[in-house]
Amino acid sequence: MLRAELSRATTHPGCFPVPDGLAYLPFQQAAIDYALQCFDAGVGCLIGDEMGVGKSIEAIGVINARRDIYRVLVISPFAAKLNWARELRKWLTRPLLVGVADAKQAPDMDITVVNWENLHRHNWGQVDVVIADEAHRAKNAHARRSQALYAIRTRYRLALTGTPIRNRPAEFQPLLAWLDPRSWGDAWRYYRRYCAAYRQQIGWERKPGGTGMRPRFVWDISGASNLDELQHRLRSSILIRRTKEQVLPALPPKFRRVLELPVDAQQRRVIVQEWQELAQALDLGQGGVDDGYHAAVEALQQGDSAVFDSLSAVRQAVALAKLPLAVAYIRDVLSADHSVIVFAHHRAVEDALHLAFPDAVLHRGGMTALQQDRAVRAFQDGESDLFIGSIQTSGEAITLTRSAHVIFVEGSWVPGEITQCEDRSHRYGQDRGVLIDHLVLEGSVDAVMLRRVVAKQETLDRALDAGGAA
Repeated sequence: MLRAELSRATTHPGCFPVPDGLAYLPFQQAAIDYALQCFDAGVGCLIGDEMGVGKSIEAIGVINARRDIYRVLVISPFAAKLNWARELRKWLTRPLLVGVADAKQAPDMDITVVNWENLHRHNWGQVDVVIADEAHRAKNAHARRSQALYAIRTRYRLALTGTPIRNRPAEFQPLLAWLDPRSWGDAWRYYRRYCAAYRQQIGWERKPGGTGMRPRFVWDISGASNLDELQHRLRSSILIRRTKEQVLPALPPKFRRVLELPVDAQQRRVIVQEWQELAQALDLGQGGVDDGYHAAVEALQQGDSAVFDSLSAVRQAVALAKLPLAVAYIRDVLSADHSVIVFAHHRAVEDALHLAFPDAVLHRGGMTALQQDRAVRAFQDGESDLFIGSIQTSGEAITLTRSAHVIFVEGSWVPGEITQCEDRSHRYGQDRGVLIDHLVLEGSVDAVMLRRVVAKQETLDRALDAGGAA
């Protein structure tokens, strides 16, 4: 099969190393094979699958498949680095140690995960493979993060992004040059062929020696040209890309993730207060993590109103502390997925989200039926790309099938309430697998509770053979 055809492959007959009890989907095996072929050819690989298709698992599969990979550097967005560490520990087939770097320290581990903002702060030495998640962040060749990426000494290069070309082809060239400098390193050749580059007069300048004036020109590389050829060259060399629609038969109807966001000192103090409130409400003693904890979890999931009431204020404080990270994550998703559904619990959180995204539609209690209907229609008709809903109000009787990406900035500890909100997107008329993200702060009560809620949801789904929702 030709490389260009392999770059669209959704099946693969091979069998790559995988932990017991886990399995790669067929299209993920195809991506692993494509990346290995790139490495064997002496070039890097760009996995450009759409968000929610499972690029991180494909990248870990490459590590598992190459026995000569021992030292790995994973570069990710700040909000995703703890999730990367968790997925690595889950999917690795060899006893490689995984650590997470911060601004001050980079642990001496086999695999280190660092966010883009801290990449330049450490000397990474020689590594076997660099995995650059959301690699479009290195589009500016002169940016500090890009320079730090290019400077790393590595045998293999693997870039992941669902949006390789975000605005114009010119932004793509630095990443391509990093992956395969021999084919893509001549920037001006690239600009002339694929960016419709031309010289544009922007004024006049004095001639050398001051003997008169001459036109002043700059190169305009903001255009696009020969895009069919560009795609064919990429797919024939370093790019594999499949859309959700192409891999839909292999995708689960719902794909749920709990994303733990790293915390700073101030956020940590809020979390400690949350645990103390929980311990006091349930008479658990200090910390809330003693032998009575599991009984506490059950009490909360049974909907003990006294516990919910006592925790309401501190849970709102935790959610507000989370907002800067949540807003940054939503912006990234919007740039890749085009339309997104966001749910929250507290009115103050909904207000803060709407302030950050003034073009979003807001749907919650206290609105008239006409206002709520207009919000739903505006989202479904494409007038707005972001829907902000209340878990209490927006989880029933509305259809939001325009988006297949649901984000919970706050969650519920009752599985049925979460499922109802998910099913606004996952219902009749939805032709894609639905990606569901729960954003939680590292070490918070929500981080523990929502993992249990998601596990219980998946158990119920299997028991009920869940399909379309009402």
